[in-house]
Amino acid sequence: MPRRALALVLEWAQEHRAELMEDWQRCEHNQSPRKIQPLA
Repeated sequence: MPRRALALVLEWAQEHRAELMEDWQRCEHNQSPRKIQPLA
């Protein structure tokens, strides 16, 4: 993966960490994850 792309993915993940953790919990309980906004 190009460095710039990786940097964008990491930035997005940092901005949406709480939402990602919530979606992880939902998946662990066999629920569908919610949509998370793309990097703006």
